[in-house]
Amino acid sequence: ISQKAAVNNPDPQIIPWVMLSGWAMAMPPMAFMGWTGMGVLGDRAISLAVDAGDVYEPMWILVRWAPDRTRLDPEAPELIPASLEAHLEPWAYPLRESIGVELPAPDGASRKGLALYSWNDGWRFEGADTSGEGVAAEIGNLETLALLRDDTPPVIALQPGTGQRPDLRARITDRGSGLSWRDLTMTLDGRPVIAEWDPDRLLLIAHLR
Repeated sequence: ISQKAAVNNPDPQIIPWVMLSGWAMAMPPMAFMGWTGMGVLGDRAISLAVDAGDVYEPMWILVRWAPDRTRLDPEAPELIPASLEAHLEPWAYPLRESIGVELPAPDGASRKGLALYSWNDGWRFEGADTSGEGVAAEIGNLETLALLRDDTPPVIALQPGTGQRPDLRARITDRGSGLSWRDLTMTLDGRPVIAEWDPDRLLLIAHLR
């Protein structure tokens, strides 16, 4: 980084985004006033929304863009990079409350299957809010972020029931964007049955009468 940013400048009138080099930006100190803004470098943009009290003390948030490509996750080959990586620093810095972050969707591309992920020895799903112009999520730490596309459906495998009560079991796995258990349903012969989700074993279980 070509310049060092102060971490305790209390001036609320400071210019929202400060260029540090050709590939980095800094957001001004914030603590009790809240802040929402966007920074742009060429065709790269990021929006951050910080409410009052989301950080423990006045601080700078640095956004550093990866120079060329987004890394692949060997454990989730179905994830296809759709943006460069944005490194929010100081990396892994804990926040008092989650902050909003939004990356722009690729021009002319469908936003179906796009989501915001963070990197921690592999890509982790953070959110896929497409109600705005880009793809947004809430994050609890300053992390490395990127947009990735997951067009691969979950894998469903029926398993034999156990115990004296008859039941129907389906193991559902998705190494990409993951599963939302609230959206899981089960039907038998076209009729819905009541089922419960076991997150530890990745099983959707319906107890049959």
